[in-house]
Amino acid sequence: KLEFFRQIKFPKDTPEKPSKRTNFYLRKFDLLQSGETKLGWNWPAFLFGGIWGTYRQLYVLLCIEISFIMAANFFECIMRLSHMTQETRDLWEICFCAVFLLAIIIYRVFLGLKANLFYIRKTLQKIEKQSPPKRPFVREAIAASFALSFVDKRLEKLLSLIP
Repeated sequence: KLEFFRQIKFPKDTPEKPSKRTNFYLRKFDLLQSGETKLGWNWPAFLFGGIWGTYRQLYVLLCIEISFIMAANFFECIMRLSHMTQETRDLWEICFCAVFLLAIIIYRVFLGLKANLFYIRKTLQKIEKQSPPKRPFVREAIAASFALSFVDKRLEKLLSLIP
């Protein structure tokens, strides 16, 4: 938990007195550690989506929103280049706009529900990457063998000096 706090804290936060924002995510972290996956609603993620994701270094959320926009622009280009009558084109545009709007709303609701979970998991992955390897004995064994070989060489040199 202390490593998680170090990753999310503001510069002036201390473990004894965290800020409101830091305390919010510490409570969510405790919920996740207890096995809970419903970590509450996140209004900034719902309202700002990919911008919030970029702020939290969850760049895949921004990529998803950009792909939505690219799909909409691609469809609009196809509609303009097609040889449909104006009435048919207008009908298809209305249908596509409705489907596109519904997809964005569903995505944003999903994001509002799961954003805290995504952010905490990303932070925990970052902590795991920064933590030292799980095998400290290997490092100690290498250091000990190096020291012994160094001592052996010195001892051998000293013994060679004795007549």
